[in-house]
Amino acid sequence: MSKAEKEVIVPSDPVSREKIKKALQSIGDEWAIIEGHKAVIKETIDAVAEEHELPKKFVRKLAKTMYMQNFKNQEKEFEDFQELYEKVVENPTGFVSEGGDNTVGTHSFYEDTDDDYGN
Repeated sequence: MSKAEKEVIVPSDPVSREKIKKALQSIGDEWAIIEGHKAVIKETIDAVAEEHELPKKFVRKLAKTMYMQNFKNQEKEFEDFQELYEKVVENPTGFVSEGGDNTVGTHSFYEDTDDDYGN
């Protein structure tokens, strides 16, 4: 029997049902806190963007990069993307200019090991 086909057995024990209910209430409470925090983040991004005439997407990305401390990774990812775009979209014939090559950087989109301090 697959997980999708697994039979649901409702606990008959009132203590078990009460434990499940309390856990669900706790999850709901945490979700409410998260939603509140997301609203505060959005309001702050909107205020900074408006006050300093910055695009919201840049304020959001600056905050996220600062939080994740992954500026070097972001920078390398963009360089690799830019090079790939230029070679695939802007030069799809594969013509390589004198002294150029057809390789693209070695950035891994799945690893984030560099922080802003080169560690």
